[in-house]
Amino acid sequence: MNDGSCDSEDGACACSDPWVGEDCTERIASVLMFASLSVHTDTYVRLRCVAAGIPLPTVNIREGGFKLASICKNTMADTVECEHVLLPSATANYTCEASNAHGSNSAQATLTIVDPPRLVSPPSVTEIPNSPSSLQVAWKAWQYGVDEGGKEDDTITYKLRYRPQGERTWVVLTTPRTNLTVQFLAANTAYEFAVQCIGIETGVGLLSPIANATSPCAPLRKDTSRLREATIDRVTSHDISLSWIAPSESSLGCGIESYVLDYRAGASGPYTNVLIPATHTSYTLEELDPGVTYDIRLSLNTTAGETSDSVRLQTTTSNNAPGTVQNLVTTASNFSVAVTWDPPIVVVDNMTGYVVTYILKNRKNCETVSRGASQMATVSMDRTYVELEGLLPYSDYEISAQVQAASGKGPKVKKRVRTLEAAPDGAPEVIMFRNIGEKNIDVGWEPIECLRSNGMLTQYEYSVSDHHGNVKQTGKVPAYDRQIHLKSLTPYTEYDVALRARTVAGAGLYSPPVHFSTLESEMGRVGTSQTWSSFVWSWKHNMTSHGQKAQQEPTEWAYELINKKAFDIPEAPAQLWSRLVSEQSFTLVWREPRAPNGIITDYKVSWSALESYDPLLQLYTVSQQTADNRSLSSVVTGLHPATKYTTRVSARTSKGEGQAVSESYWTKIAVPPAPKAPTVYAHQESTKTVTIAIPAIQLSTGPLSAVKIVVQSDERITRGQLCINLTDHHEAMLADLSCYVTGEMDEEAVKRETYFVIGDDRVYGGYRNVPLMNTEMSSVFLHTVSAFQQELKTSRSEAMPLPGTDDPSTGWLVFGYPWWYLLVLIIIVLVVVLLCVLIIVSARRRKERSRPEYAAHWSVSYRAQDGDVDSIPESMFCNARDSDYSNSTSECTRYSRAL
Repeated sequence: MNDGSCDSEDGACACSDPWVGEDCTERIASVLMFASLSVHTDTYVRLRCVAAGIPLPTVNIREGGFKLASICKNTMADTVECEHVLLPSATANYTCEASNAHGSNSAQATLTIVDPPRLVSPPSVTEIPNSPSSLQVAWKAWQYGVDEGGKEDDTITYKLRYRPQGERTWVVLTTPRTNLTVQFLAANTAYEFAVQCIGIETGVGLLSPIANATSPCAPLRKDTSRLREATIDRVTSHDISLSWIAPSESSLGCGIESYVLDYRAGASGPYTNVLIPATHTSYTLEELDPGVTYDIRLSLNTTAGETSDSVRLQTTTSNNAPGTVQNLVTTASNFSVAVTWDPPIVVVDNMTGYVVTYILKNRKNCETVSRGASQMATVSMDRTYVELEGLLPYSDYEISAQVQAASGKGPKVKKRVRTLEAAPDGAPEVIMFRNIGEKNIDVGWEPIECLRSNGMLTQYEYSVSDHHGNVKQTGKVPAYDRQIHLKSLTPYTEYDVALRARTVAGAGLYSPPVHFSTLESEMGRVGTSQTWSSFVWSWKHNMTSHGQKAQQEPTEWAYELINKKAFDIPEAPAQLWSRLVSEQSFTLVWREPRAPNGIITDYKVSWSALESYDPLLQLYTVSQQTADNRSLSSVVTGLHPATKYTTRVSARTSKGEGQAVSESYWTKIAVPPAPKAPTVYAHQESTKTVTIAIPAIQLSTGPLSAVKIVVQSDERITRGQLCINLTDHHEAMLADLSCYVTGEMDEEAVKRETYFVIGDDRVYGGYRNVPLMNTEMSSVFLHTVSAFQQELKTSRSEAMPLPGTDDPSTGWLVFGYPWWYLLVLIIIVLVVVLLCVLIIVSARRRKERSRPEYAAHWSVSYRAQDGDVDSIPESMFCNARDSDYSNSTSECTRYSRAL
């Protein structure tokens, strides 16, 4: 610092870098820390800049020249730390600028977006021999450039997630390896497996594609696998009906997949095989030959395989059968099929009616559908028509018709038919929100279940509404899409989104609405998985319209994330307004939040002054109080008149403080203090004018709207005619009032002491300044007016008498005093000076007379030619008594005093 030595001539210091200033005690602003970061999306990031300097520097963080809102604090006497919180969506460059009176400095930082790692292929799942409750799961190691996201040099660990199909909760196992043995699985249960990558630098990635596998079945125990009570229930000429009781899965040690029914005509020959669904415990063999003995064998399949044991039965069909129906015709619609036919050619005596049977073969657009059980409709002999209802749309059915007789059924006539498409009776399920922004969001969904699509899907339709139910957006996407990108939304707003599917037959029902929120603009960002633990209120500085204080308005809210859900905490109160507003208090009233998300414990009420007409008031100091949960109002006291306050009210539950509703209100203005009385500065009798000095006027109780100069009649005031109504001179004369307004001045004119000439016959603020009257004594006072938001308050000064022109003791004024005051003063000064001169002269004469003269003297005679007295030396004193002038000569006697 050069020991503080300076050049004595010009005062300049030779300071060593970085010190500057006259005493080498100040320092140029410099950025100490502003580092680049690598982050992944959907993660909040704090851009931190540290700068130092003396005086303390001003620090700004910018993106592309645009200043970002930052929160700054002093960490040391000469150090400032500023922070900007953001949710990045793309790689960007940022600049930190620090400046003070001695210079500036900047630093660059890059925020690089790196998506977290994700495997693009599902894991493989294999059974482990002799381990019925375990499965081996393996996956390939994450590879940069092949799989998604991540960084090339990142260290990856894995989370294996698995769950039974249909459940929502995952079981999680963490490992650095690429394979795990999953144990203690439920037997014969379908599971889902997925792998999640964790990068030390890049964070947790999304799940890999899901692999499906079923756990092994427990070993089959033969002693419990036999079907019990299998019996033949009915035999006709063409049909054999049998039923049985299914064994329990606990006795089998595994689940039943199907039953196997084998039958053949006679005791030898090949068996015909029929697979019966596990849910059925009866079956009818149809289209058999009359009068034939059939050998029947029934066994079951489990997930562990087919049983070796079976039930064997035998029976013979009857031989008296009716004929075959003719001309079977089907007409399909969405949910029904109309069936018509003609009677059989061969008619028997014991015919009782017709039997129409239908069975579902497949759903046209679904890959695997279990064959449905046969359904039957019985029709009397006098009818050859039936409407089969309750069918599935866009499905293939096998329909058959046969004659029913007492001896049995006749041969079947079959026909295959497909029902028409219908509108879906299911809806897509919204499962994902991604890339949440201020005005946009990506919504993903699971496709509608095939069995509920009722046809070939042509498109998906979506509807977005606000939380009041007002539809804000609608749209359509092709059926192959599984995601929509919503844009042009309002920041920091709650929405509901619903989806529905459409076929050529029409649109289905909308899905239940799913709630989401857009992020707040700039820093405040709220999504479906976000909450707020704290807020930071930063300010933007602007001068007020009246130029007294710098107004500060909140520009953004920054919220930190914690491990709660955003909707665990209350919404903001539905509405906030004020009533009973006075000069020093107002009452805040609000409505309960529409979604309190819990029991409200209390309400937090806070306020701070943003703008005031009092230049000495401390602004931006936040005060707060608590309101009971049973109360929806709070009285705020201790306020200052004519001040704008911002107020915030938020509800609190056991989960924490919710969102706040905020409004701004002005307090009422107060009665302004009485101004100082004006003083008379000069009086000009010839022009009938008086110049007054008006002291400076400033109000802290509200705006100074006007200052009126009022002239009143002292005699009328004495007689009791008070000065109440203020108007101009003309109206005052017409109404015979005791006073009138002779001029009006604005706030700017009275910021400092000013002068006003009463009676100069000009117009001031709309009032004519008429010359003063001579007939009576008058006085003048100031009338201040403060008007704001439909409030009007006034005050007046003491009255100052005006010098009257009819008073002989008055005339025009000089420097604020009557002229005769100055005349008397001048005369007194002259007399005093004259007396002083006389006293001094008299004293000197008395002193000269008191001194003695010498006796010795001499005389010198001069002769002047023709009276030429100018030739006498000037050093000579001539005494007239000793001089004698005659004709052409003169003599002068000189007396000399002794030395």
